[in-house]
Amino acid sequence: MNSEQVKKGVAVLGGTFDPIHLGHLRLATDLIKKLNLEHLRLMPSYQPVHRDTPSATIEQRLEMLKLAVVDSPELIIDERELTRKGPSYTLDSLKELRAEIGPSTPLYFILGIDAFCLLDTWHQWQHLTDFAHLVVAVRPGKHPDLSAKLSDYVQKVEYKLEGYPTSSKGSVIFMKNALLDISSTAIRKGLKEGNSVSNLVPKQVSDYLNLHKIYCSK
Repeated sequence: MNSEQVKKGVAVLGGTFDPIHLGHLRLATDLIKKLNLEHLRLMPSYQPVHRDTPSATIEQRLEMLKLAVVDSPELIIDERELTRKGPSYTLDSLKELRAEIGPSTPLYFILGIDAFCLLDTWHQWQHLTDFAHLVVAVRPGKHPDLSAKLSDYVQKVEYKLEGYPTSSKGSVIFMKNALLDISSTAIRKGLKEGNSVSNLVPKQVSDYLNLHKIYCSK
């Protein structure tokens, strides 16, 4: 279908972004094209429910995000979970965003395959597709190891056609991406050990990390 005939969508990529890196940005820019997006929102979490407390402060993580997207107007920072305080539930954010963009605009929530395999441990996870499509980024040739509960769920809602759905919500979409093998954990470890990470993060972020000695051992 001609992308001009379909209403452009909005996508959300959540995470701690501790720190944001080139893998995040590569995935975001790739999906903007593949999903015919108006824009993609990077949504940093205040206190993620299923992960450890971030190492960098909220202010530091937010500043690095701003530096990373300064030349990318199609990438928007959504701070709603930072102001919410306490545990960040994806469902609450998707409800709010759906109310803001209206019922007809396609909304996509992006997550990696590792996170998707744990989806059935999330808060009211079965209701996520009441407000958005779930886009699961997978490497070509990789097959997810899903629980029986998740497998049954996927059979009911997976979108298997070419391209992207024309509906505004309701599907799980497995999308093959040539993901960069970069992790925030490895970046933090490298900085603590005194290694350069300039090839893993945008230059502005690298300069910020070096200036403020974030993640370096005391």
